[in-house]
Amino acid sequence: MVDPLPPGVTLAHNPWLWPGRSSAIGRLGPGWYLPEDVQGTLVRGAADGAIARLDVTPNSSGTLRLRLRRPDLACGGRLQVVCNEVLHDCLLLAGTDWQELCLQVTADQLGSLNITLLRAEPEVAAPRWDWDLRHVLCEVSEISFQSSDTPKYVAPRSVTVLITTFNRQDILGHTLDALSRQTCREFDVVVVNDGSTDDTWELLQSWKADRFASLRLTILTQPNTGQGLARNHGLAHAHGDLVLFIGDDTIPEPDFIEQHLRCHADAGMPCAVVGYTDWDRSAMHVTPFLAYVNEGGHQFGYRYMKDGSDVPYTCCYTSNLSVPRAVLGEEPFDPSFRTYGWEDIELGYRLSRRGLRLIYHRAARVHHRHPMSLRDFYARQIKVGAAIGSIYALHPQLEHDPLMPPQHRPRWWRGFLALCIPPLLPLFDLLDRLSLRMPERVYRIVLSAGFWAGRDRATSAGSGA
Repeated sequence: MVDPLPPGVTLAHNPWLWPGRSSAIGRLGPGWYLPEDVQGTLVRGAADGAIARLDVTPNSSGTLRLRLRRPDLACGGRLQVVCNEVLHDCLLLAGTDWQELCLQVTADQLGSLNITLLRAEPEVAAPRWDWDLRHVLCEVSEISFQSSDTPKYVAPRSVTVLITTFNRQDILGHTLDALSRQTCREFDVVVVNDGSTDDTWELLQSWKADRFASLRLTILTQPNTGQGLARNHGLAHAHGDLVLFIGDDTIPEPDFIEQHLRCHADAGMPCAVVGYTDWDRSAMHVTPFLAYVNEGGHQFGYRYMKDGSDVPYTCCYTSNLSVPRAVLGEEPFDPSFRTYGWEDIELGYRLSRRGLRLIYHRAARVHHRHPMSLRDFYARQIKVGAAIGSIYALHPQLEHDPLMPPQHRPRWWRGFLALCIPPLLPLFDLLDRLSLRMPERVYRIVLSAGFWAGRDRATSAGSGA
């Protein structure tokens, strides 16, 4: 079952499916092997009976294209493709690398193309000289659908930059200054003051009055509700083709907006783009621990992301993320998230289930000016652990997703972390402030201790999953 999208979302029809990419999540059924790189392309092997689904315009007729090959090029054979209960008998040629099958199909009333790949003839056992014991019917790199009413993709041309802010008057002005110096000028900025108790409102009014000619700025204010609901509020005033989310403490480089627009144009289809967020090394001391969390997955996971490639929903970082306005709908962020963390990942998961690509574009860079210590980040992990129950409550299937933190850990392990790590935090913090690098295993244990402390507190209070 596909998770529902936010009200007003128009991403119901996505006629592209790359089985080897992360955007295939939710549209592949049983019968597929893990992704693998074949000649520089991520593909999946399909077993007999492999199932896939495309979401297109209801009742539309057109051409279904499958790009595939037999893993043993010396062996051809017949393949059956069933689409919405209509059987198509196809021939795979021996000695051919990649082959494209073109089939005439019709979507059902819901706009679904339900596809099953079947073996048309008995499998002939062939001697193998390796340890690959899989029964691969074919390898599939792409499945797509095209009809006469398929709308032509038009790349976004205008941008609304959306910022939510809470008590960050000291850095927010620097972020706005950087936006006023962008090489691209087809954009406006919406700032939502999320119940700040400092002089943020006065700063914004003064900034707009003094520099109204350098930046088209809309200022909104509301009681403090958290980032997700504040973004929903701001989206009601976002009129650009593209919405570009950044933090109030992330300072963009001069070509930042230009790079996001360029990546969307190059993609040739609706997608989301996540850029690179580094610490602002010119304005803060980046300790070994901070360098680790920015790359190793606890704040951002850039060491695992390949520039220009699709990345999974867990990389939906709203510190540097652009999404077509039409895709987001009216209130895309779930209102159940009221504390720090997970509201952007939850949105990314729902959009990925509908096939929206999330592309990593490293050249779209911002600098994160948020000085933190190891102990500060430990406290942040407590909030992250406490909030994760909300996403598990919405999507219980994520409890078993290897991309997500595990739902449970042995009680003895959690007890060990709670007993041993807090007394050692001052020592670890001091070593880090002195720029003495510790093994990454130590960092992972400290972060895990904070996460599980928050998870256990939320569970004890009755708010966990």
